[in-house]
Amino acid sequence: MTADIPEVLHPERGDALTPLERQLWRFRMLAVEIQAMLRGYYSVDDVARTFPDEVMFALTNHALILVSKFVEVWDDFGSLADVDPRVVPARQAVDPYLKRLHVWRGLETFRNTALAHPYETKDGRLVGPWHLLETHRAPTYHAEAILLLHLVNLTVAGVLSVFSEEYRQIGPALSPDQPSPDAGPGISRGDEIEPTQRSLTVEVDRRLKALGVAPSNPVFGEFREATNPRK
Repeated sequence: MTADIPEVLHPERGDALTPLERQLWRFRMLAVEIQAMLRGYYSVDDVARTFPDEVMFALTNHALILVSKFVEVWDDFGSLADVDPRVVPARQAVDPYLKRLHVWRGLETFRNTALAHPYETKDGRLVGPWHLLETHRAPTYHAEAILLLHLVNLTVAGVLSVFSEEYRQIGPALSPDQPSPDAGPGISRGDEIEPTQRSLTVEVDRRLKALGVAPSNPVFGEFREATNPRK
């Protein structure tokens, strides 16, 4: 399914990026995502007061996914220590940021069981998302997630400053000159959500009825109530 996705190439040489260039590219692409989130957070005076807890819950979870993604790239970058003598001192320079991030010893597990995967450990045990939060191994508060985004953003800036020449050369590969995609098989306007959902639900209701499930089944009421805005 991925064979048809074109690989990012060096904008000047036209060939594949070197191992170091790959990590620099990944660092900067991740920072693009993080910077977009931070702009959103600071576009209002007080994000926690402006947005309901449910929205902040979703934003915090995505922030932690981005932080976890950074840790993966960070580890890959560290594996290049034998290839480029600048890697170790670059990592040491930004180490205070990493030490603060690593106070959350269960972040990777939280990502792998609750954030990006469906509530199972690698050995197949069913687990909930709350244990790592209750034992202070994963962040609970919105402010902490925002801080971690800042720390990752600053770490990436520090690393790229050490490799500024290589970073400058691959810069154009971070934002190819392509038109914005259209909606494709999806929808593009909010007023399309309800009619699209309704047309699909008519068919699903018919099929559930054939299984003996009535529209009055209490599960439907439970789910409707769960998505209603809290007053």
